Amino acid sequence: MKTLKIGLLMTLLVGTAAAQGSTAQVSTNKDAPDLVVIKTSWRKVERFTPTVNEASGGNPEYAARMAVNTARINEFNSARQSGADVPPPKLLSVPSTPSLRPAVHSWSGYRYEFTVKNTGAKLIRQVVFEHSFIDPRTQKKLGRRQYKSNVKIRPSLTAKLVVYSSRRPIGTIDVTQTGQQDQSQEQVVIQRIKYADGSVWERAAQ
Repeated sequence: MKTLKIGLLMTLLVGTAAAQGSTAQVSTNKDAPDLVVIKTSWRKVERFTPTVNEASGGNPEYAARMAVNTARINEFNSARQSGADVPPPKLLSVPSTPSLRPAVHSWSGYRYEFTVKNTGAKLIRQVVFEHSFIDPRTQKKLGRRQYKSNVKIRPSLTAKLVVYSSRRPIGTIDVTQTGQQDQSQEQVVIQRIKYADGSVWERAAQ
């Protein structure tokens, strides 16, 4: 199953992963020892993003001349930082651009949120978890998705893992007998936890 990487939305900055090359200590158990899922939710969203190239009016000459000027300025700054006595760069004249509003592209999809809490004593740096949808009548899985998140969750703190996906929630079940719909139940299962000290916990194979 393809594992997707997601980000961590919280007041703390996301740090880099644990140093490469360290020997990980792996332990397995049935239940995740240090991470508790407190809440899950999702909602439909629509995002609007201006296109950078079109924000300049779509003028190719403008973009080309700006690229040359940027390269010359970077070269000048690099030479000055190395102690060289160089003259200021000669910049190309930049044609005016039409006063056009940037083109805006929309994206429709779903925002999934998972609130988790670190109940252990060690800093958590990576979490792999499975998000499943369960038929409330049969308790069978309608579908599942797996995500991997590089995080920084300190002991006793909570964090919100956020996923943006174009895939709709799995799970509107038609109940033809009543003419109503039952919504599927959500289930989040922690599969793997990597700690800042290099140790790793993995769920035992079923």
